[in-house]
Amino acid sequence: MMKNYFAALSATALICMAPYASAASSTDLSVTGKITPVACTPTLSGDGMIDHGKISKKDLNAATFTLIGTQTMNLTVNCTAPNTFALRSIDNRAGSQSNRDWYGLGNTEANEKIGFVIPMMKGVVADGQPARTIISWNDGETWGAHHHLRPNILIAAGSTSDTTTPMLAQDVTFEIDVSTHIAATNNLTLTDEVGVDGSVTFEMQYF
Repeated sequence: MMKNYFAALSATALICMAPYASAASSTDLSVTGKITPVACTPTLSGDGMIDHGKISKKDLNAATFTLIGTQTMNLTVNCTAPNTFALRSIDNRAGSQSNRDWYGLGNTEANEKIGFVIPMMKGVVADGQPARTIISWNDGETWGAHHHLRPNILIAAGSTSDTTTPMLAQDVTFEIDVSTHIAATNNLTLTDEVGVDGSVTFEMQYF
């Protein structure tokens, strides 16, 4: 993947800066990678914004989480030519999720976790044809069909006949249901207004 190439390049710079030390034997460092002329651009419908407005404390559950809404969004990837790619989702509020499997919504002033967001894949279309959502937990070494999107895993489009490999495609649209959950109010200090502040970045990965 392209990202691994840059990581290796950074390591090379660090090694070159290390003090010289003589040794009876030697070892080689190899830096490999590929520079692709293809560029892919991910976009989210609605400018990637979900606004639940003001939520009254009395409408929230005291002892368990409350689902305050679900919104369907499209995550679209457009490439200049067919390519094999994936997306990594990065939780910009990592550590604030009240359920560790999902994406955080920030903290209260008292440093209490406000809640979490669950993105669920409803479907995917690749170059106008139905496809399957596939994910990898190990940076693309293996893939499998899955409908939940979780932080730091890779997501890609796979053909309906092969869910073990990202497919070659130019234009892909993922349909996502995004549900927002607020933590039990017994665990939150809500004497003043508290902002819900979730943020996720989708990063391109090329293969």
